[in-house]
Amino acid sequence: MKKPISSLCLPSHASQERVSGVDMARIIQPMQQLGLNKDFKVTVWDIATDTAKMEWPFIAQNYDIIYFNYLNHPWGFAAMGAMARHYGCKLVMDIDDALHLIKQDNLAYELFKKGSEGIKTITAIINEVDHLTVTNRYLKNIMAHYTLKTHDKITAIDNYIDLDLY
Repeated sequence: MKKPISSLCLPSHASQERVSGVDMARIIQPMQQLGLNKDFKVTVWDIATDTAKMEWPFIAQNYDIIYFNYLNHPWGFAAMGAMARHYGCKLVMDIDDALHLIKQDNLAYELFKKGSEGIKTITAIINEVDHLTVTNRYLKNIMAHYTLKTHDKITAIDNYIDLDLY
């Protein structure tokens, strides 16, 4: 019998008080659905209860894939990425915003405007991950244009809505 692919689902925008809508729709619910498939073993990290287990060497040794929302923390990504590379764990990041085309009326404009450290950091992280998921073909094309990711390393996954829940 084939060993299931183990995946850690990391809601990057979660806090002890709340789970963001983007984490729920883009990370948690899709991975819970994938976890129903016997070929996958999915663990959804819970910031409120799993803080003691959040050590990158342990995670990188015990999971095949880390799936997470985009983050813009170079040192945090470097710690995760170094351990993932060392132990052969794949990094898959989800991004649902065209940050490379951000408009001035967006609250995150100063962080991600053209030439900013923020856009340079997120671009470097995108270039480093093994695979990227996005919300649609338009965003897939934007990511392929503004980063080193090729189309075959980017997958468009529609937003997941659990129609039984809502």
